[in-house]
Amino acid sequence: MNALSSETSLQDSQSLDYHTKYPAGKIQTSLPKALNSMADLAIAYSPGVAAPVRAIAADQRNVNRYTARGNTVAVVSNGSAILGLGNLGPYAAKPVMEGKAALFKRFADINAVDLELDVDNPDHIISVVKALEPSFGGINLEDISAPDCFYIEEKLQAAMDIPVFHDDQHGTAIVVCAALLKACEKQQKCLHECKVVINGAGAAALATANMLLALGVSAHQLTLCDIVGVLHSERRQDVHEWHRPFLRETDARTLAEVAPGADILIGLSARDAFNQDLMAMLAERPIVFALANPEPEILPPDVLAVRPDAVIATGRSDYPNQVNNLLAFPFVFRGALDVGATAITEAMKVAAVKALARINCPKGDILPTIFNPMLAEAIPAAVAKAAVEDGVAQIMEKQAPEILADPGYEFMQPMPEAEGAVRLECDPLGEVPVPAASYFGPQTVRALRNFPISGNKIADMPELLLALAWVKKSSALTNKRLKLVDAAVANAIIAACDEIIAGRHHHDFCVDVIQGGAGTSTNMNCNEVIANRAQEIMGYERGRYDIVHPNDHVNCNQSTNDSYATAVRIAVHQLSARLEQGLNQLALAIEEKAVEFAHIPKLARTQLQDAVPMTLGQEFRAFAETLFEDVSRASEIKSLFLEVNLGGTAIGTGVGANLDYQSRVVAVLCEVSGLPFRASKNRIEATWDMGAFTLFSGMLKRLAMKLSKISNDLRLLSSGPAGGIGEIKLPDRQPGSSIMPGKVNPVIPEVVNQVCFRVFGMDTAITFAAEAGQLQLNAMEPLILYSIHESCSLLLNAMATLKDNCIAGIEANEARCLKNLQNSTALAVNLVSVIGYERAASIAKQAQATEQAFVEYLKDNHPELLGFVDNANPASGG
Repeated sequence: MNALSSETSLQDSQSLDYHTKYPAGKIQTSLPKALNSMADLAIAYSPGVAAPVRAIAADQRNVNRYTARGNTVAVVSNGSAILGLGNLGPYAAKPVMEGKAALFKRFADINAVDLELDVDNPDHIISVVKALEPSFGGINLEDISAPDCFYIEEKLQAAMDIPVFHDDQHGTAIVVCAALLKACEKQQKCLHECKVVINGAGAAALATANMLLALGVSAHQLTLCDIVGVLHSERRQDVHEWHRPFLRETDARTLAEVAPGADILIGLSARDAFNQDLMAMLAERPIVFALANPEPEILPPDVLAVRPDAVIATGRSDYPNQVNNLLAFPFVFRGALDVGATAITEAMKVAAVKALARINCPKGDILPTIFNPMLAEAIPAAVAKAAVEDGVAQIMEKQAPEILADPGYEFMQPMPEAEGAVRLECDPLGEVPVPAASYFGPQTVRALRNFPISGNKIADMPELLLALAWVKKSSALTNKRLKLVDAAVANAIIAACDEIIAGRHHHDFCVDVIQGGAGTSTNMNCNEVIANRAQEIMGYERGRYDIVHPNDHVNCNQSTNDSYATAVRIAVHQLSARLEQGLNQLALAIEEKAVEFAHIPKLARTQLQDAVPMTLGQEFRAFAETLFEDVSRASEIKSLFLEVNLGGTAIGTGVGANLDYQSRVVAVLCEVSGLPFRASKNRIEATWDMGAFTLFSGMLKRLAMKLSKISNDLRLLSSGPAGGIGEIKLPDRQPGSSIMPGKVNPVIPEVVNQVCFRVFGMDTAITFAAEAGQLQLNAMEPLILYSIHESCSLLLNAMATLKDNCIAGIEANEARCLKNLQNSTALAVNLVSVIGYERAASIAKQAQATEQAFVEYLKDNHPELLGFVDNANPASGG
């Protein structure tokens, strides 16, 4: 046994002893106020507690004033990526989550509750956490595997008005980048000039890469690798949408091929991923962060043996320069909670990076230890100030003067001088005041005034934002290659698009999903956000469009009628892929039940009357097969949305667009998205034809009809249980009545029914909208997209809850199945081939008259026929 493994064994033993000492675990509830007398009790609980209840009911904002919510964070995990140990499940995650909760309290005086969820489906996690919003002032996501963690965080932050922070991503990124700033200072390097290589492409690595871009590192100087190799532009294996901004145009395919000359090598991967040969390839005075946990990619002594000029950091506390997200998450949340922030924005994270990097460290280390008192002062103050200037702070009266008075504080980008500041911009209709903190511009402001319709923003449709960014990036790349837009401007537009693809700036996509103008407001919202962000990337302030113009540059060679229409088709294609996956998972879950129930004979019914024998397995297999059919249909129809009219501009003729652009842009879209798009054969027809949408909506209606029928059957088969069919038992999910003890309702099938009814209505809306197109354009496309998005989202959630909360827990009542079958004259069908229909019908009628079970009647009156019934095997047919 080597020294490291011996030391680890000792630590394991000490850790187990620590955790088992009474009381077990690391957290417990404490009482911050006196509760020692009946007088205390009367105020803390009944009747006194009614006063804060009424105050909160009158104004929901009072909840943080009268309860602990505003200083309480939920630490949420499903245990799918625990430390560096992998998917060990929610029970194994609990020691880590308790630890996070303890650290929140110890270092930032934040109450934290650990919540371990026994859920794998990301949409189910989202629904569970969203429902917790009344209880918590913030959500800390932890140890959830990629790419689910990106999707979950993005959806939750869009849906909740409290900060949602995935610590494995952003906490790690903040500390890594702060350490890099300090290490660059020590090594006399300039961060934005450094060649950076990151080994790892999971949650922490991608967040770190995004933060490095925000700090000025050039995308061309940044390379990511994973277990497959370099993330390069031609790669298709193991690439998801959050990787795409980092797919570099390079011939390098391995870590060893990109490492030579690297100034910074960051490991967020696995033990022993680095070796001394790799260290020798690095540039002079390299910076090496080996952050795999608990065992680093390479040990510091092994680095220094060949590179004594290196700065080396690890995630371990037993070596100098520990990079640990503990230095970030308690203090980021402290600052956010102090001002009631509704989100943790990019500017707040950058503020935390800079504040952490400014703290002086002893002995020349690049980071302070967690016990440095400046952490609790500098980081919360910087984060709170950024929240105020970013417009996400709600509690203005709680801002202590020191929060806003930090002379060393700087933003990466220009921000408004005070909350509520505006900038004046002009569009063709005149002057418009625009919030100074926003990336959008005057046409978006007009749309916000004109369309206060549904309350749902286009930001609520991340598939659309991804699609819009793909379209705009593809157009910018094409315009750059054809020299139709200046290369520097095009590069800035591409970089802004990459940020949107990575999930940034989504809150600025704020126009209502229902809008007039055939999607023009959505297109201009996108154009303005990209233009303003591109100008910042080039070093100019927001709101001036002489450098990057929303129409002349971002929208160059496009019209809403082709760029928005293409994005809508891409969005539906993405939704269809998710629907196909969710539907297949449900069908597989039902198929598992079919196998489980294959041996159970039961009574089949037609027109709600006893019919013939069958098995419960056959009944469930039919449910599964009908859904598997729609998996195939979804896959077929999905391909229709790969045909796009991009390049057709206003009506499909391509008016105003460069001919070379028209011929090349769809191929570039394929390159950017990794999907096999094809140009429409007739772009004029494609600009107004909504046939693919009505076909897809019809498929959604067909699926909803099947799901509703299955739900109806589940309710019937489980009815009773004593006074109904009662052949299956659905899992008990909640009490069924406020007055009837013991009653449990089939709530999951009921909610699926309601979702299906909603989808039927959406199909009608889509039909009318598709028909309403006039001449060369259909102006109702926003409603079509919104309706399809709502239908798909509802169906995905309904199928997930049906699978997880109903199908998985269904139990068969074998005794009831057999009793119902034996009591029924349906068994007479087995006598027809033996004694003929007429005599079999006569015996069935006589049995009914006696009110005996059919088997018992035969036993008493026709014992010679009993064997034909007893030996009947319903599994042999159908």
